[in-house]
Amino acid sequence: MTQSLPLSIQITVDQGKKRLDVFLSEYFADRSRASIQKDIKNGLIILNNRPAIAHQPVRAGDTISFIAKKPPAKKRQQNTVPQASIISEERDLVVVNKPAGLLVHPTETSEEETLVDQLIVKYSELASLGEDPARPAIVHRLDRDVGGIILVPRTWEMYEHLKDLFKTRNIEKKYTALVHGHPNSEEGDITFSISRSKRRPRRMAALPDATGKAAVTSYEVIETFPQNTLLLIKPKTGRMHQIRVHLHAFGLPIVGDPLYHARKRRNELGAAHPLLTATSISFQDITGKLRSYSAPLPDEFSRILGSLRKIRMGQPR
Repeated sequence: MTQSLPLSIQITVDQGKKRLDVFLSEYFADRSRASIQKDIKNGLIILNNRPAIAHQPVRAGDTISFIAKKPPAKKRQQNTVPQASIISEERDLVVVNKPAGLLVHPTETSEEETLVDQLIVKYSELASLGEDPARPAIVHRLDRDVGGIILVPRTWEMYEHLKDLFKTRNIEKKYTALVHGHPNSEEGDITFSISRSKRRPRRMAALPDATGKAAVTSYEVIETFPQNTLLLIKPKTGRMHQIRVHLHAFGLPIVGDPLYHARKRRNELGAAHPLLTATSISFQDITGKLRSYSAPLPDEFSRILGSLRKIRMGQPR
C-alpha cells in the first residue's frame, strides 16, 4: 500500500449522530479529542469535501479526509537524551526498548530529539507511514518518563494491523512496577474511570463513578518488601497515565513518580524516573502467528530492587 494525500475514511455504519471529534478520537486510539479538535480548527480535516466542524454529526456514507501537515522544522537538541535500543528487527516490524526520559514523537513545546528521530535515521521507510507526518509509524506510546517496549511497524499492512489490534484491545501488554505500600490482596482489578483533573490539568484523575472514561488495570504481586511491593501490571484499556493514576488512587503510588506520588515518599529511594516499565508484549500477527517480546528492567530499577532485597535480609545497602 502506498501513501496518498489526503488520506480518508469512509463511514459505512450509522454512528447515531455521534460528533465528528468524538468519532475520530475513538477511531484513532493514540489521538486525544483535544488534538483532533485542533486539527479541525486548523483546516486539516475535511468532511464530505468541506472543512469540518468539531460538533458535526457523522453518518453512514460520509467521507472524512485528512490533509497531511509537515512537522515544524526544529533544531533538535541531540546528545542530551537517552538512546533507544532495538529488541528485534523484522521485515515488517521493529521492536524498540525506549528508555525513560525519551519522548516518543515531537511535540509543539519541545525541540529535543525523540524516539521517532532516532528510528528514522536507521529506518527511513518509517517516515511515510501513518496519518500524521509528525508521528510517523506510531501506533502506541509510552509516557516520556516510562520506559519499555514499543512496537513500530515498517509496512502499511503491519501499521493497519497493529492499529486495529490496539483499537480493539487485542494486544497483551505487561508492565512491572515498584510501588509504595502493599495491596490488600495478591491480585485484583482497579476499575476507577479516568478523566482530566480539573484542579491540575497536567494530571489525570481517577473517579469512583462512571463519569470518566472506563478503565481497567489488573495487578498481581510479584515480591514484597517492608515498605514496598513489586507488581505485575496488565492494563486492559489504554487511557492516558492509566497505570500511574490507578495505582495512586488505589493507595499504591509508583516509586519515583513526579506527578502521582505521596509527597513524603517521592524521593526516598532515589529513583530518577517512575519505576514502571513495559516489560512484555504479545499479539497475533496477520497470519495468526503469536509474537511475543520482552525487555529487561532498566539498570536503575534493578539497582533499587537489589538494595531493597539486601535490606529485607538485614544487610546494608
